[in-house]
Amino acid sequence: MAATDIQTALANEARLNAQRRLVASLEGQAASSAMLTQAVSNANSDANRQLADARTQLATLEAGGGPGVTDTFGEYSTLEQAMRAERFAGKAASIDFVKANPACSEADAEVAYRAAALAARPADRQWLLIDPASLRQEYTATLKAANMIPDTTWESWRAWIIATDKAVILGL
Repeated sequence: MAATDIQTALANEARLNAQRRLVASLEGQAASSAMLTQAVSNANSDANRQLADARTQLATLEAGGGPGVTDTFGEYSTLEQAMRAERFAGKAASIDFVKANPACSEADAEVAYRAAALAARPADRQWLLIDPASLRQEYTATLKAANMIPDTTWESWRAWIIATDKAVILGL
């Protein structure tokens, strides 16, 4: 084989390899573009579905429909719901305790309140949101202002609990 034939063969082989690389590169770009196009198409389909759902919900709400007051949106926040659950559990327990033990001390009634209030709280949140001593002061101040007890002492509060129906006290 002559030198020019070898040079021609090598030049053709180099051109062939260069063309193969170009074809492979363009195939990769085409595949990448196709995947990108598919991803954009999927994102567009998802966005259109979400938009249709949002429009349907908006139309329902504008027409006066909807869930209204729920546990997660309404009169009481999550924290207020937790405080109410704690307060009602503690108050009911301390009322029962005072009625069962009419000569009990304020400290004894508070122990009953704390135990029931903590039992109403989640296991991973064993702390009180409401101070029972402050709550008792608020109740007695309210009763005193309404002339239902003569003063704001524990003794007046305890006597009122003993003399009053539990449902009335729970409604306070």
